[in-house]
Amino acid sequence: MSEIINKLSQEVNNAVTESMSDVQDYVNITLQKEYYRCGYECFNRSKGEIQRCVERCAAPVQRAGAILDSELNKFQERMSRSLLVCRDRVEGGGRSVEDDEGKLRELETCMEFSVREQLKTLPRLAEHIKSQITNQSRS
Repeated sequence: MSEIINKLSQEVNNAVTESMSDVQDYVNITLQKEYYRCGYECFNRSKGEIQRCVERCAAPVQRAGAILDSELNKFQERMSRSLLVCRDRVEGGGRSVEDDEGKLRELETCMEFSVREQLKTLPRLAEHIKSQITNQSRS
């Protein structure tokens, strides 16, 4: 059982990394570049204004990180719930999955299906996240 969980976990990690690469690039390159440009210009202001100016420059990057964290946490919660549904469905008869080879295979099959269904949502999730980040950085 732990072998299938490790395999699925690696599959999820790889898919999330691949799906979120454009979003990460946008945050780590585009927004960071703007942050440094903006921060550099802050030093043309009076001493008292520099700190507030730099904080304003950092806000889009911080908000983007918060959006990314929040959305990925929601994805992880959906994934966890779907796997719990599998376990509940298979254990419905009372016997533990670990005590029944047939139930164990049924649980593994359900888990694989659930993970693959959740992975199908990643491209749409990545677009949603990028849209949120793009819209918030304009305001």
